[in-house]
This record gives sequence, C-alpha cells and structure tokens, in this order.
Amino acid sequence: MYKRILLKLSGEFFRGDDEAINIEKIEKLADQIKTFVSQGIKVACVVGAGNIMRGRAVNNEKYSTVIPDYAGMLGAVINGLMLHMVLQQRGIVSRVESPFHIQPIVNIHKPLETKKYFEEGEVILLGGTGLPHFSTDTSAVLFGLELGVDAVLKGTHVEGVYDKDPYKHKDAVKFDELTYDEVLQRDLQVMDSAAFALAKKNHLPLIIFKWNDDNMNKILSGERVGTVIHK
Repeated sequence: MYKRILLKLSGEFFRGDDEAINIEKIEKLADQIKTFVSQGIKVACVVGAGNIMRGRAVNNEKYSTVIPDYAGMLGAVINGLMLHMVLQQRGIVSRVESPFHIQPIVNIHKPLETKKYFEEGEVILLGGTGLPHFSTDTSAVLFGLELGVDAVLKGTHVEGVYDKDPYKHKDAVKFDELTYDEVLQRDLQVMDSAAFALAKKNHLPLIIFKWNDDNMNKILSGERVGTVIHK
C-alpha cells in the first residue's frame, strides 16, 4: 500500500455542466482526499486547469501557446484555491503553492520547504512548473520526484490504459500492468512524452485509473486499480 502519493487532478473534475467551477464536484474531490489523509497517507496534488484554460486551445499560426500556458497555470491556482477552501472546511490542513508570486493568497513554491510541510502531513496543492510548454503531467512527475512519493496516481474518465481508444472501439483491451518499455513500444498515450521520460528515468511508478469512490476504496485496501506502469 502506498504511503506517499501525488494525485494528478484534471481541471475537468472541477467543471460543472454549465460552469467552469462546480462546488459539489470539488467537495467530492475533497472527501476522497480526506479519506486518504485519514488513513495516514501523505498526499500532494497537481491541479490542472482544463476547465478554465488550455494552452493548446489557441495553438495556431497566429498565436503561440506561451501566454495561454501562463494563463493556464493561473487557472490551476484558482482551482487549487477552491479545493484548499473545501479541504480546510473539512479540517484538512493544506497549502496552495505556485511558482509565481501571488502573495498573500498563495505560497511561492520552494522545494525544500514544500517537502518539509509534506512530511508534516499537509496536503500540498501545486499548479504548473512556471514555464510554458510543460504540461501538468510533467509537473506531476517533477513534483512527485521532489517529494519522494511512492507513485503518481493519474485520475481519468476511463478505467486505465487501453490498446486503443475505448470510446471509439468496443473491443479495446485494458492493460492491468505495463513496463515503461512496453508503453513506448506500443506507442500508448499515457502521459506526454516529457513526463513519461522523466518517470521512466527515475523509476517512478504511474497508476492510471478511473477516479471514483469505489477505486479510492480499493487503493486504500491495497488492491490494484487501473493500470500500473513501472520498471
């Protein structure tokens, strides 16, 4: 059973049907994180901002993604603040960190200090790296390595990694376990290439799974869920 985890949370988990941020969805996320914390698991989260801004949404010949990428990282701060608020209401000590100086509402990310708070049991909510062209997948692996987590858990809308898109192909086959090399050989789109290369180089396990209460309980009980990618 993992004792130190980093959760990669897509901004889509914050979105409502007709709104960028839905408080009921954030409460559900907070309840699931609280379950981990109550079991003595140290938790960090990298929060995406797909519900607010995606850099690639304006990637064309007229505009580069640099400014949109920065806007996306600010969107991640907004999501982080909302999740922080709900966690605090549930008695969970957390802190939002950003590479940008947005004081006094957000803490500047300082790796050594961050690890200290993580070791003390605070839930760390992190956004992007502070640099354009790097996805939140890369942030998740980078920060996971900084904090020395046992694994990065990436919540998705499907049960794990498949040999092809399960939404388009009814005969898609899910993998329970893969090595880094098998992912590369099969050209499976698990994470962006920079994030995956960093995880492979440092032997950081990745778990790709469907984010729901049932899977949360399975993880807590030591069961395998989704697809585990490791050495």
